[in-house]
Amino acid sequence: TSVTIPAGVTEIGNGAFEACKNLPAINVAAGNVHYISEDGILFNKEKTALVQYPAGRAGASYTISNSVKIIAEEAFNGCDNLTSITIPTSVTSIGNAAFANCHSLTSITIPASVVSIGWGVFSACQALTEIKVDAANPAYIAIDGVLFDKNMTTVIQRPEKRSETSYTIPSGVTTIAEGAFWGNTELTSITIPNDVSMIGDRAFSHSGLTSVTLPVSVTQIG
Repeated sequence: TSVTIPAGVTEIGNGAFEACKNLPAINVAAGNVHYISEDGILFNKEKTALVQYPAGRAGASYTISNSVKIIAEEAFNGCDNLTSITIPTSVTSIGNAAFANCHSLTSITIPASVVSIGWGVFSACQALTEIKVDAANPAYIAIDGVLFDKNMTTVIQRPEKRSETSYTIPSGVTTIAEGAFWGNTELTSITIPNDVSMIGDRAFSHSGLTSVTLPVSVTQIG
């Protein structure tokens, strides 16, 4: 229900307080030279990295500060209260599973500035219907709400709340990223094109697939 990071702490690992549903704030002692707390949210001292948003914090929406460049791995993991998160154009990197298990998040927009997105970044977001990407983004693109790299060689994440029971991965895709179809419970059928050579870890975990055919091109399965 409460925690205070003392002045002597110099390193905090990823997801240290993830999914602590009763934790409304993370406090940091005034003398700490590596970390700071603002409105109960944990940042590095320069506020260039958002380290952890407490899962028990009240409020349905949150706008990330313009000083933030990095959203750390699992930074928002388990934040069920949030339905809307605004990512500013200062952000260049979003860590692994940064928004995983945000069960109330309905949509998200990736700004043009983001050039690095980790695996499973929106996995187990049970209310997420679409992922949007600014048209000027040089690294990523969204097609019908599904996140791909800009060259469309990797499918990164299909939102969990999509209602379609079947999906055809576009031709040209060579990689199905880790956790790409995680939690797609409505999805019973998937068509994998002959271009796909790699299927990442947990790519279809917790999905509703009843059968799947692997093309001859697949050489690696996580």
